[in-house]
Amino acid sequence: MLSFTRFDELACDVLVIGGGVAGMMAAHEAHLTGARVMLLTKSTFPAGSSSMARRGYAAALGHGDSRDNPYEHWKDVVSGGYGINNQRLARIMTEEVVERTYTIDSWGLGLVKDEAGNYGQEFSPGEIYPRLLHCISGMGKPLMKILSTRVKELGIEVHNHAFLVDLLKDDSGNVVGAWGFKHREGKVIAIRAKSTVLCTGGAPQLHRINDSPPQVTGDGYAMGLRAGAELIDMEMIDYVLTTGWPKKMEGYGSNSHTFLAAGGQFLNRDGERFMKRYNPNAADGIFENGHRSLINRGIGTEIFEGQGTDHGCIYFDVRDAIDAAGEKGESISRAFRNAGVDLRKEPFEVCSCPHTFLGGLRIDEHGHTTLPGFYAGGEAAGGVHGSNRLAGAALADSFVFGSRAGRTAAREAKDKEAPAIPEGAEEEVRTSLKARDTASVGMSPETFRLALQENVYNNIGQVRSKERLLKGLSRLKELRQGARSVYLQSGTEPKHLKELIGVIETENLIDVASMIGTTALLRTESRGGHVRFDFPEQDDENWMVNITVFKGEKPGEVRTRIDAVVEEDFPSPVSLGNQAH
Repeated sequence: MLSFTRFDELACDVLVIGGGVAGMMAAHEAHLTGARVMLLTKSTFPAGSSSMARRGYAAALGHGDSRDNPYEHWKDVVSGGYGINNQRLARIMTEEVVERTYTIDSWGLGLVKDEAGNYGQEFSPGEIYPRLLHCISGMGKPLMKILSTRVKELGIEVHNHAFLVDLLKDDSGNVVGAWGFKHREGKVIAIRAKSTVLCTGGAPQLHRINDSPPQVTGDGYAMGLRAGAELIDMEMIDYVLTTGWPKKMEGYGSNSHTFLAAGGQFLNRDGERFMKRYNPNAADGIFENGHRSLINRGIGTEIFEGQGTDHGCIYFDVRDAIDAAGEKGESISRAFRNAGVDLRKEPFEVCSCPHTFLGGLRIDEHGHTTLPGFYAGGEAAGGVHGSNRLAGAALADSFVFGSRAGRTAAREAKDKEAPAIPEGAEEEVRTSLKARDTASVGMSPETFRLALQENVYNNIGQVRSKERLLKGLSRLKELRQGARSVYLQSGTEPKHLKELIGVIETENLIDVASMIGTTALLRTESRGGHVRFDFPEQDDENWMVNITVFKGEKPGEVRTRIDAVVEEDFPSPVSLGNQAH
């Protein structure tokens, strides 16, 4: 059993939780605003799903088409979100990502330009003009490198392998930091902070097959919920295709955009090109060309109705697309050939997995959450994307609202006294950790996680129904009650701590799944990333609204409230020009 005798107390003006793009942007802006900043990540800095970004991000620079501007971008974002975006947040993102692009590229990102110095911009589904900016070799790794270098050059204090469990609050309800433990050192830590910024990303580990790093487990959503913060749009998830079979390639990106542009097709178990039933009016008869939510809805429904493969996938036939996809197509084909599948002779199998969580902590345009002293940005925050995210909007969101949250947190920290650790917090922390390490027999942390993932996939995942959601929520209660019977089996302290982290992560995922299931059950329609098999139509009359969730009075209880969409008056450049004359 773990003793947790070591307890370290740290202090800063602004605590940033999360080492991805949003977290680094928050730390950078808070530092420039004059705050003493501390950034904590539970893995090795830099960390998070940002490193997995492939194609790039969207900004209306007008280099791809001179008619483009932030107003046109905003219209596409709101339309793509099926109308329930926070329109004010969407406007700010589309306006400020332009300036952020020039700033970040000046740090050495290396965005592709032509000889005249114009940025190369590509089309993405759902956008009327080409906006996607890209680097020569992907986006995630060069972006993470340049931002982490910037953080280090500024001398911002970074703590690796620090797993934070919960927020600290004073008697007035202000967030005054967070507590957790450094699992490689075996010591409990509490960080006193005038302002706390959450940038912990999404919760892709709710599904066994996903395309994200294993440490992205919805910790921020769960921490915010338990502390009393409100969250929004939690039923909305952006699914993306990934390889489901062969086993060796499980979780490998399907590169669907590359292959579909070259003529690839989706087929069900009967060999039917089924997307024509879901996207019958597709341009040029390319039925697979549409919003990500539309494509994933079609695929998820086919599998739900029993038209998937024996492995719970659908076929992706790229036999006639490899050569047209050029060098990238051949590179992908070679990777599959090494795993025993010749893509020139047979299709491979793909399935949908959670890529981006569109909901999150409810924020205003400055990054405030609904708790004083607590801010959020990036995927940890909700509202920007509505019920569907356009390609390239995740990084744009992180650039803008990571920066805004950090800047606001630092400005407001200047007027605050340094907080103290709440009385009795140290003993409560030790008691909380020891309570998770009392079982001498029971299921392993791995079995606990797989049981949750199986429940989410079958009942709360991509295609939903009342019957499945009720079954899933009931099973979540059972799993929550069984959490204290999980047996930490490893003998050495480092391995024991690693297992403890896995248990707490799964508990966090249970909280997230409860929010998803509760809001998905309430929303009796299908919209964007939310698909109800029993309510397949979009219902604008009743459901052009947002669902807000917050903690109930009972342990594990999630309560809901329906809120009107935040609208925004964003005059077009043309109308402004007419007014000027």
